[in-house]
Amino acid sequence: EECGSCSVRARCTNGSVRTVTRDGREGLMATMRQKLKTPEGKKTYQKRMYTVEPVFGNIQGDRGKIILSLRGRVKVKGEFLLMCLVHNIKKIVRKVCAAMMTLAEMRLTRTQNAGMKVVWAQPA
Repeated sequence: EECGSCSVRARCTNGSVRTVTRDGREGLMATMRQKLKTPEGKKTYQKRMYTVEPVFGNIQGDRGKIILSLRGRVKVKGEFLLMCLVHNIKKIVRKVCAAMMTLAEMRLTRTQNAGMKVVWAQPA
């Protein structure tokens, strides 16, 4: 309605009018942006940055992108939960391996301090 009398119409559009559309969720996103600007919102988002975001980053890194092979809400949920399960198993394996290395270092230090010969054995 305003395009006919607008002085910058030639830079804005080639047609007779310009149509601007908005996503239906734009209001929700604006509300969330406002919440994130509050001190409580900043604190909550900061917590999310070290709890949730690394998980998504690791899953994306493992798969290149999060590309789901299946379709449908139930199947996609199952596939995503499997990806989360794999992520959690990898974390457990990493912690167990780190604990085993620490245990091996402690054994090595103890035997060296006692002046004993180092014998490597499989942990029970």
